[in-house]
Amino acid sequence: MKRVVVSAATVASPNSAEGILLTLPAAQLPSDPGGQLVGHNVVDGVLNFTAGAGTTAVIIRVRRGILVGGALVGQPQTHTLAAAAQASIAFSADDPASGATPPTIGQQYVVTIQQTGGSGAGNLVYGVATTTSS
Repeated sequence: MKRVVVSAATVASPNSAEGILLTLPAAQLPSDPGGQLVGHNVVDGVLNFTAGAGTTAVIIRVRRGILVGGALVGQPQTHTLAAAAQASIAFSADDPASGATPPTIGQQYVVTIQQTGGSGAGNLVYGVATTTSS
């Protein structure tokens, strides 16, 4: 099992576009003695987030790579959050090495947020995420 961790504080989010809150370091996939990749990359963490004006909910996504346009890992996770409210939001996504398009060795991930109905920027007060490879 291998693990990489990232944390950040005071990161502004766009009003209603998807924006990156956390960028995880490269995840090293373990391999068996025969050189075959095994297991999964699981990205999980907690975001302490304050919603911007007009916000009714936030959508958390985990994506491959270092950009908003990277492949989605797991499903988008929607959380109801009123404007100017603060919440601790847990999230998790599994990227199995046995999938149709497995993660690469050294795969990076980003955690993004998108406010729905937002007319003002939100703010990540503190966030932490871990990629665990097994």
